[in-house]
Amino acid sequence: MRSVLKVLDMVKRHLPQDRSAVVLRCFTGSRSEARRAAALGCYISVNAQMIRPEHGRTLFADLPLNRIVTETVGPFSQVDGRPPEPADVRAAVGAIAGARNLPKEAVTGAIHTNPQSLLCTCLQPTSLTQGALETVHVY
Repeated sequence: MRSVLKVLDMVKRHLPQDRSAVVLRCFTGSRSEARRAAALGCYISVNAQMIRPEHGRTLFADLPLNRIVTETVGPFSQVDGRPPEPADVRAAVGAIAGARNLPKEAVTGAIHTNPQSLLCTCLQPTSLTQGALETVHVY
């Protein structure tokens, strides 16, 4: 069951961008849904397996670099028949760089600061909460 539109509608209605952050994991939505998620302030995680198909390369080629975070876990992820490892992030970053015709170092530098930005957003005190970080699997 596809839930991307429902999740993004909930994010828009209930989560103020300046006081919360959402990481969409295992994202299988369309390019337009990914652009909408980025416009809502969501981050989309990528692992080596997600970037292998053409759909994944196209999706992450379009997404703003400041909305991408890397990961090495996934409910069904395998890299060469084994569970993903931290070193596999390099393959995902390299594929994004290739899809964008950018040097790998430029993409690495741009993506490298995203986890810190994500945490800083979530750790800002608010009147409602002391910060919230929500991870959502979107299929």
